[in-house]
Amino acid sequence: MSDKDLSGGNEELMRQRYGRRNTRSWRYVALIISLVGIPWLIWSAWSFANPPFKATVISYETLSDEKITITFTLARRDEAQPFLCTLLAEDFDRNVVGEIEFLVKPGLDRNRLTTEIPTRLRPVAASILSCSAAPTGQAVE
Repeated sequence: MSDKDLSGGNEELMRQRYGRRNTRSWRYVALIISLVGIPWLIWSAWSFANPPFKATVISYETLSDEKITITFTLARRDEAQPFLCTLLAEDFDRNVVGEIEFLVKPGLDRNRLTTEIPTRLRPVAASILSCSAAPTGQAVE
């Protein structure tokens, strides 16, 4: 007996015993996943790459034992939206020695802002804890 006889007969025997398997079903599953997955992937990449705002500390300077200045930028998509930023002053051991909430008025899409943070001990660093869109009832100065 040749190999051709064994393989041909074996395939026919397997087809009779187990039936014929549909090999095209994976294409439909792949098509559905592609139609849903690719647009979602593009949307999520764009959304996370372009947040509604970004706050960055530029510099800080200790003025005395009771205050420190912080200079930071706030880049935002919506120029009409006010933001409320929580600014911190820290001592040498990274303990919070001062904290203020700073209201950023509506304006340019990229603002460079400087403010003072009063402290209870000598500060050595300043940082931005958080920024968020100001509540609608928040009074804008």
